[in-house]
Amino acid sequence: MATTKRVYERLAPVYDLDDVMFAGAKQHWRKKIIDILDIENAKLVLDITTGTGRAAKILSKRVKNGRVIAVDISKNMLKIARMRNHGRNNLRFILCDAAHLPLKDGVFDGVSCMCGMDTVDEPGAVLSEVVRVLKNKGRFGMMYFRESKGWLRHLDAILKKYYNLIWNTGNVDIASMISDHPLRTVKKQDLLIADALVVEKCRERDSNARSSDLSLFRQRQGAPPL
Repeated sequence: MATTKRVYERLAPVYDLDDVMFAGAKQHWRKKIIDILDIENAKLVLDITTGTGRAAKILSKRVKNGRVIAVDISKNMLKIARMRNHGRNNLRFILCDAAHLPLKDGVFDGVSCMCGMDTVDEPGAVLSEVVRVLKNKGRFGMMYFRESKGWLRHLDAILKKYYNLIWNTGNVDIASMISDHPLRTVKKQDLLIADALVVEKCRERDSNARSSDLSLFRQRQGAPPL
């Protein structure tokens, strides 16, 4: 994780150039995926690997009377995210590793992860954490790169060379991971060189969270830094 963290600390000032390169397509699909999350009446929503806070901004606009928690391992990314979302009182940013969330079980109505599952060091651990903090019937929406087929493999190879020069990214087999968890697929969309996927937690897991406890954080870990 230390190497990944250093990479993103360095890249934070130019990270949003990636969105420019895709001519707005990534932001378009962020919005489409968040639509399927159905979070308008949610009380709590989580955005992991929030980066510069683009998805977090969309989430905070969609949640009418709830709160959004956005996490990332990079201080520099979060500095930009906070500037982008200045004045959004229903949005809080937290510095932490998505594979070790300091949050209670079963408290979130929805979770998003845009272009993060293919860059984290432990995607399996991140998915397990998402399932743990999701409520029953809560949805997890994600966008991630995966192995391309046919003529797109040539474009994929070019993009991989570009990304490998800048940060660590790779194809991730989400399908095999979700089969190990109580998740059902709500929507899957082929985005040519990436996939959009929304899954739903389909049964309750053991939880220590109490509805009368207003704290979101695990007592043994305490509240993480803002």
